[in-house]
Amino acid sequence: MLNTDLNLAGWIFQSVLFCILLATLVYARRLERLLRQVRDDQGGLRSNLTQIDVSVTAATLATDRLMHEAKQADAALREASETAAAMTVKLDALISRAAETLASVPEEIEARLARPSAKRPVPPRRAEMLQSQVERDLARVLFDAS
Repeated sequence: MLNTDLNLAGWIFQSVLFCILLATLVYARRLERLLRQVRDDQGGLRSNLTQIDVSVTAATLATDRLMHEAKQADAALREASETAAAMTVKLDALISRAAETLASVPEEIEARLARPSAKRPVPPRRAEMLQSQVERDLARVLFDAS
C-alpha cells in the first residue's frame, strides 16, 4: 500500500509540475511577445529621439541666426536714429535761420511778394546771404507760404 501511495503521490506531484510547466510556457510566450513589442517601440523611440535632436539643433541655429540679425537691425536702427537726430538739429537751425532772414526782408521785397506774379525770384541780396541750395529752396517755400 505504501508503494501505491507513493506512486499516487508521485503521479499527483508530476501532474502539478506538468501544469506549472504549461503555465510557465504560456506565460513565457506572452512575455516574449511583449518583449518583441517593447524592442520595436524602442527602435521607434530611438528614431524619434534622433529626429528631435536634429529639430532642436536646427531650432538652435535658427535662433542664433535671428539673434545675429536682430543685433544687426538694432545697430542699423540706432545709426539711423542718430542720423535723424543730427538732421533734425540741422533742419531746426536752417528753419531758425530762414525765419531770421524772412524777418529782415526789406519792405520793397515784401511789396513785390505781395503782388501776384508768375515767378517770385529770390532777391539778389538774399541770394548772397543764403549759402546752400537747401536754404534758398526753404526761403522760397517760406515766401510762398506767407
